[in-house]
Amino acid sequence: MFIIFFSGCAAAYKLKLHGLNVTVFESDGREGGKLRSVSQDGLIWDEGANTMTESEAEVSSLIVDLGLRDKQQFPISQHKRYIVRNGKPVLV
Repeated sequence: MFIIFFSGCAAAYKLKLHGLNVTVFESDGREGGKLRSVSQDGLIWDEGANTMTESEAEVSSLIVDLGLRDKQQFPISQHKRYIVRNGKPVLV
């Protein structure tokens, strides 16, 4: 037995590709791990997500393999992306 400290779903997917039976347990009170979308005062933002670019072959392959291509969402402005650092928005 071993413990996985990264995305349970991504890890389960990779393990199943290698023929292993997998059960994912969620430690939080809801599914999704650290990911969540928040809506407040007309703004929507995601919390907990790490940024990935599709230029990474593994990311593109995972999107296609899971049938998520038609569910992709893109920011309204590709040129204005922010992260919060020390409680303040910082342009990425």
